[in-house]
Parts: sequence; C-alpha cells; structure tokens
Amino acid sequence: MAGLVNDLDARLERIMDLEECLARARRTGRRHRALKTAIRIEAAAYRKSLDSDQVAATRDSKPEPGLDPVSHVAVTNARSQSP
Repeated sequence: MAGLVNDLDARLERIMDLEECLARARRTGRRHRALKTAIRIEAAAYRKSLDSDQVAATRDSKPEPGLDPVSHVAVTNARSQSP
C-alpha cells in the first residue's frame, strides 16, 4: 500500500510540474499542445491508480456485524424467530 501511495504522490507531483510548464509555454506553440496531452495522460493514469487504491481499500475492509444491511436483516430475522 505504501508503494501505491508513493506512486500516487509521484503522479500528482508530475501533473503539477507539467501544469507549471504549461503556464510558461506559449499558447500557440507545439510545446503547449504536447504538455496538454501529457497532462491528460498523467491525469488518466492518476485517476486509474486512485480508483485501484480505493477498490483495494474497500475490498480489504471488513464490515462490522449489524452495520451491513444484509447482516442487519439476518440478525433481525434470527431474533424474531427465537422463542
């Protein structure tokens, strides 16, 4: 997980560096277009990594009994059926 966080931080830092370069580039220049493309690519990779990180965190978490709607129904039904 620490490696993934470092990767996310590195990608975000790269995007910010590219944005700074873009701010200094001439709007009509070839470099401006190349920087915009690079930012789009890095942003897509960042979002994908972030989504993967969130999925992994959700998959690793264990819901507590009674907090999950399905568990709640099962507990409620079991209580109502006991004598």
